[in-house]
Parts: sequence; C-alpha cells; structure tokens
Amino acid sequence: LHWGVLGPDLECGSDTDFAAQGNSVTEMNQKAGQKCTAIRRIFVTEGLIDSLQEAVSAELDRVVVGDPRAEGVTMGPLATASQLTDYREGVALLEQEAEIVYGSTAPIGDTGFMAGPVLLRAQNGDGTHVHSHEVFGPVATLIPYDGTAATAADLVARGGGSLACSVFSSDKAFLQEILP
Repeated sequence: LHWGVLGPDLECGSDTDFAAQGNSVTEMNQKAGQKCTAIRRIFVTEGLIDSLQEAVSAELDRVVVGDPRAEGVTMGPLATASQLTDYREGVALLEQEAEIVYGSTAPIGDTGFMAGPVLLRAQNGDGTHVHSHEVFGPVATLIPYDGTAATAADLVARGGGSLACSVFSSDKAFLQEILP
C-alpha cells in the first residue's frame, strides 16, 4: 500500500505539482497497479483537488490497455480472472464512499483480464473503505484535506500503515510534522 500527500504549499503548475501528478499516474498503472507499493490514496488540499483530478485524468488518457506485446500498449492485463473480479468488487466497495471521476470497470476487449485505470474522489476523509480496502489493480482515490499536517497525518493513520509513501512539499515545518 502506498499513499501520497500533497502539501499545502503545492502550487498548480509547479515542478512539485508535476512530480506529484507523474508519480501518481505511474504508480497507478505500472504493473497494472498489481504491486504492494502501488499508490492507493492521494491526500490533496481542498484548493488543489480539482486541478489535480483534471491533470491526473489527462495523464490517464494516455494509458493504452491491451496485450503488452502490441505496439503502443502501455499497460497490460491483471494477472488472473479472480483478480479482475476482485478489482471490480473493490471499486464497487469504494464507490460506497467515493465517486468514480475517471475510468470504469467495464470490460475491455474480449480476451484476457484487461482492467482500465480508475480514479475515485471522496468528498471527505471520513469513510472507512477508502482507508482500509486496497484494490490490487490500477485504482486510486483522491481524498481532500484542510492542508494541515495534523489532519494529513490522521488520515494517513486511518489506513493502518503502508509500505511506501510520497510527500510532495517544500514546507519544512509541514514535513517535520507529518514525517515523525
């Protein structure tokens, strides 16, 4: 499980903003999101969430799902039929607390276990499933927060830990508070 936190100092269009966007998209689609360190939750300040959603969605438009041997394909299938079922059921569970803002779990093609990237957006960080359920596939949830390190740390803690994290900020006080 991997989570990302975008700090309150992040400005739309900045180098750090572009790094956050690129990291999020890469983590979602690398190995079709089937790795323990793939990003699952992205905590973003309320003032930046719309622009991040738009930018990540635009980058996800460039992902081409299909047979990895075919030219132009950038993301292959899930590993098994049961993994595809788990992906669909997991997204349905997350939809109880978040809205799909990019993609769908609709079938892709008629062969293999193809699953497109799905980006969800929670209205707030109060849900249970968005913090506790990991969809082992190309799925991440944007979760808004008020920009304080205390709130970000609380939201991160609700997930019960992670194997990796990314914090995008140049604010030393914020970094010191969120990273003990």
